[in-house]
Amino acid sequence: MITYNSNSEKKSIEGCLQQRRDDVKLYAKVVALIDGVSSKKKKPEERIIVLGNFRFYLFKSGGKLVHEVHNVDLKEISSPAPNELILSCSNATTPLYKIKSVLLDQPQCEQLFRRLYQSYVTSFPGVPSLDAPKLSANPPERLEQILYSLGPSLGTIGPCGGFSTTYKAQCDYMGVPALLSLCWDVDQVLPKNRITEFNLSEYHGVQEKDIKPIIKTLESNSHFTTIRFEHCRLPPDAITQLGELLTRNPYISTVSLIHNGADNLQPFFTHLTKRFGALTHLDLSGNHIDGKAATALAGALQTGPPLSVLNLAGCGAKPASMEAILWGIHHNPTMSGALHTLNIGGNKLESPGTVALSTLLLKSTALSELHAPNTAMLYSVLRSGCSALHTVDLAGNKAVGTKEKEGSVLTFLSHCPSLTSVNLARAQITPDDLKELLAQKDSILKSVSSLDLSDNDLGDEGIQALCEVAYFNSNLKTLAIGGNFRTSKGAKARGRVLEMLISLVEDANSLESLSLAVSGTKQGQLKSDLVPLILSLMANRNLTSLNIEGNGMTDLGALALAKMVQRNSTLRCLKWDDNGTSLRGIQHFRDGLMNGCGTLCTMPLPFQDIGLILKGDSQSHAKIRKIVEDIQQQLFANLARTPPPLRSDISLGSISGQVGNVDTPTKAPAQAEGSHPGGGGHRRTPSSGGYASSMLANSKSPSAPSVGRTMGKSVSTTNLLPGDSGPSPSRPGPAGAGGRWHQRQPSTPNPVTSASGGNLGAPKLLSPTGVKTPPHPSFGRTPPATPQTPTSAPPPSSSSTPAAAPSPIPSLVSQCISYLTAKGLTSHGLFRICASATQLRALKARFEKGQPVNLAAEVSDCDTIAGLLKTHFREAAEPLIGEKYHAPFEAASKAEEDREKIAKLKDGLGALPAVSQTIALSLFELLFKVSENAEVNAMSPENLAICWAPTLFRSFEGHFIPLTAYMIDKYEFIFQNKSLDPPRPPTPDPVAPSSQEPADTTTPPSPDEPDNPSSEESASEAATESAPEAK
Repeated sequence: MITYNSNSEKKSIEGCLQQRRDDVKLYAKVVALIDGVSSKKKKPEERIIVLGNFRFYLFKSGGKLVHEVHNVDLKEISSPAPNELILSCSNATTPLYKIKSVLLDQPQCEQLFRRLYQSYVTSFPGVPSLDAPKLSANPPERLEQILYSLGPSLGTIGPCGGFSTTYKAQCDYMGVPALLSLCWDVDQVLPKNRITEFNLSEYHGVQEKDIKPIIKTLESNSHFTTIRFEHCRLPPDAITQLGELLTRNPYISTVSLIHNGADNLQPFFTHLTKRFGALTHLDLSGNHIDGKAATALAGALQTGPPLSVLNLAGCGAKPASMEAILWGIHHNPTMSGALHTLNIGGNKLESPGTVALSTLLLKSTALSELHAPNTAMLYSVLRSGCSALHTVDLAGNKAVGTKEKEGSVLTFLSHCPSLTSVNLARAQITPDDLKELLAQKDSILKSVSSLDLSDNDLGDEGIQALCEVAYFNSNLKTLAIGGNFRTSKGAKARGRVLEMLISLVEDANSLESLSLAVSGTKQGQLKSDLVPLILSLMANRNLTSLNIEGNGMTDLGALALAKMVQRNSTLRCLKWDDNGTSLRGIQHFRDGLMNGCGTLCTMPLPFQDIGLILKGDSQSHAKIRKIVEDIQQQLFANLARTPPPLRSDISLGSISGQVGNVDTPTKAPAQAEGSHPGGGGHRRTPSSGGYASSMLANSKSPSAPSVGRTMGKSVSTTNLLPGDSGPSPSRPGPAGAGGRWHQRQPSTPNPVTSASGGNLGAPKLLSPTGVKTPPHPSFGRTPPATPQTPTSAPPPSSSSTPAAAPSPIPSLVSQCISYLTAKGLTSHGLFRICASATQLRALKARFEKGQPVNLAAEVSDCDTIAGLLKTHFREAAEPLIGEKYHAPFEAASKAEEDREKIAKLKDGLGALPAVSQTIALSLFELLFKVSENAEVNAMSPENLAICWAPTLFRSFEGHFIPLTAYMIDKYEFIFQNKSLDPPRPPTPDPVAPSSQEPADTTTPPSPDEPDNPSSEESASEAATESAPEAK
């Protein structure tokens, strides 16, 4: 309770603070002297010190404001005597001055000392100790007592490194209103999704005055590692501030300043020489770089720490400026082994810049991507390449003229043996030039996976030559040749070229993306010649992306597209705008899309054609709107249920769960019995056996040998192959239809059968309502199985009891895994896209309260379920793989051979508690299935490991991420005991002995001779008869 001297004093003080939108936190009477503000000597006078949110004030008795100090200006707090307090401050007008105060007693002095420091730390929680006010007291023991009374709450930083608190304090200091929407996002959205990128363009209403306090806040923030300012104008003082930020913040690794309208970047580049080594990615595209700025940048690149990514696209630098920048990179001894991506497109190289680029390529050992479109480079000067380059973009650089230039292009490409992607669009390459490029036996264009030759003047002759070479390129996945059909030698020549193009698309199993788009000029249109190519795609099973924009194919082409989308089951992306399509043509396409296979999910609407329709007939607005709505709804529906593309390395006959020969349907095939819903038929199913299934079968059958759970003592007397659980009456199939995952070996039948002779199988690991899990496997290495005679099976005894069932998987985990297995395997960016925070909190609260939850019936968003699952593991009291279990996993990360690595991983998993083993088995099975659909969901084992490794191990050690990716990729070998050795070729069984002859029960078969199937069948029957009847 604050006690004022009078009501007038209270009214005056509170009114002053109210004008500053501040509150009274502390009120104390002192005898103060301000020393250093003016040259006049003053005597100490009675004052009232009032502490606010971000400032403290000095008032005269009666409430008149004398002086105020912001926490930013507070530099030192000292107490030379028990009742004395000296505050050293500085601001823009006065470098340093002191406020000497004498308080009534020691407790009041220590309270004011403590509250002042607490106010500063609360306002700037992430400020390094070097920048915080200095503290001192006499004697020194008093300082420890003062700070000790603050308690552990003093070290609490807050969300995202305390950004919002520091930002509000900086706004108060600069007199700028704080953006509350920005503070809410930073406090509520970013930390829950572990976002460490600060993207200014994501926040609405940001003006130039708001940028300065944001940058000042980022100077002392330790949470954000990436700063991205896109398409927002940066004033000159903000450019200087950004340079100072890089010299003060050691955590910033990526800075993107894109199209900021910055005319003078020289102050920013000057600070780059003093930057910390954390900065590795620098993107300045779209900002003008003049001569002075280029000189400063060259000096920074030459003397500063190395960069791995440098983007200077569209900076308008002249040849002399680019020469200086490239030479600066060249002269940095550490840059040659660090820089892997360089983008200098839109700048002028000409002869000086090309020479510098050629020298840089000769020295670079890590440069893998070079983007230099529209740089006016001279190929005759570019004589050296780079062995590490795999992506080269030279679009817009003309390569016509003398044979020397043509040969120079070929020479440069031949010096880059690792190229996989080449872009020579708009390079005015003629058919003769292309023949020259393709004539060489080892031409790099014959083996690249991505080739862009669009908008050249190749004509029918050049395209024909290209198709002849590309037909035999098994690596080619992306081909762009639009805008090349400007010249033709007649209908026969055009027809011959289209036939070759159709053959290329039909027979090239690797080709996934084809672009025949024509941009800008109307020359080079294929028009109705496109129709045969479109119709040929009805049965295509490889192409996933097609771009035919600007070809003027009219309604005839739209009708062909309608027929194609009805039958094609692999195309996912289609672009066909600017083709002169009428309302009737768009209607045809809508009808075909709605009756199609449901795989096309990405298609920009043909707005140019729609605009022309509305311009010519204003009465068709309602019809167009209805058609557009139908198309959009169908695309969304397709996106929700699109299955992953069929893997080319697995034939339909080898898919697990398929019966007999399967014809390729136009519709999605019905789900095979026992397979996971929402997934392709080629995935492993829980009922297909494997490690968990075999362990379950062994534990359920009393006649089967017991399997211990002690590390290194797990012994199995059977040789059950992963994925082979014996014949199943519910899934009959022809012999040998198991494919590469279900190749049965001779003489290794599964002795674990039910009383009726069928396979006991494994119940589903997870279900939305109940959880059935197999006993926890010991993930230790299992000794090789030995052949077993009929008499080797132990007789049943009343003392042998099955192993106790483990604790069930938590309902939240089981339901999430079941849901994602059924519906989320093809969800794009699963576990990386931000979930609905509101729905996630509500679901989590219901699970924690024990309320009934049915995710399958209540939730339709896979990202929310994925976020719920990650949140559960992240916020659990103990991680799935705690620190005390890390040793074998760390040893596995150092192992080089697969056998050793997998063995150590099994050791580590086997040491986990029983429940953790079951959870790990189910979780990694889900992650493995998600990674199988990486082509659709973009979640490779590496991307999944980035999301899960810190959560599972509760550690940010770098080696856990690649180790987790390895565990996902090798799931079948680690969790299902799949052998690393290739399966043995089948050998014919020997002739069975007569049933009248007694079986030899004393001597086991020789390892070199095949096992006796009759003996094993007898053993299996004996085990079945001795087993108690299954309930």
